[in-house]
Amino acid sequence: GPTGPTGDTGPIGATGPTGVTGPTGPTGDTGPTGPTGATGPTGDTGPTGATGPTGPTGDTGPTGPTGATGPTGDTGPTGPTGDTGPTGAAGALAFSNATGTLAVFPPLTTEVTVASTTAPVVTDNNIKVDYGIDLQNVTAADYSYTAELRLYRDGTLIDTRTSSFSGSVAATQNTAIANTYVDTAPTTTTSTYDLRVIYTAATNITSASVINRNLNLIVFQ
Repeated sequence: GPTGPTGDTGPIGATGPTGVTGPTGPTGDTGPTGPTGATGPTGDTGPTGATGPTGPTGDTGPTGPTGATGPTGDTGPTGPTGDTGPTGAAGALAFSNATGTLAVFPPLTTEVTVASTTAPVVTDNNIKVDYGIDLQNVTAADYSYTAELRLYRDGTLIDTRTSSFSGSVAATQNTAIANTYVDTAPTTTTSTYDLRVIYTAATNITSASVINRNLNLIVFQ
């Protein structure tokens, strides 16, 4: 006869054992890049690299301030003695030493040469002139006088010394007078130096004389 209707589906049976894994399928497309992960810790410092070549020398810097002065060094040994220089020219001496009495007053205001001497000189020589005399006055009471000792070089007055004195008693008065003067020769020649005495004032002076007349010249060449 005809086939009958299909009966109801029975209940699902128990799951069978897993079959063998099939072969891996082809790789799928790469997915999008994920977010960057957190930075890891810094690694250890590597070894120092080799020193590079020396660079070119830079410009010279400005000079620094001067340092403090160092201590003085020891004195060096004494050098050898130099050669002896040439002997200098010898000086010249001229003089006049006279004794005896030479009247100088009266008259008043009249020069009397009491000593004279000469010496050869060269321009700019120094001449040291020394003289000494004794001036003797014979006086009445209440006397006074002024006398000048004048030094001449070749007739030119170069120095004057004044002697003044007064007293109340009549007497013979002796006065020693000495002087030094340094002259400079104005030219090369033989110069004459004269010492003259002149009375420029006199009261109650009977007479005046000069004794022991000395005049010396030393020429420094």
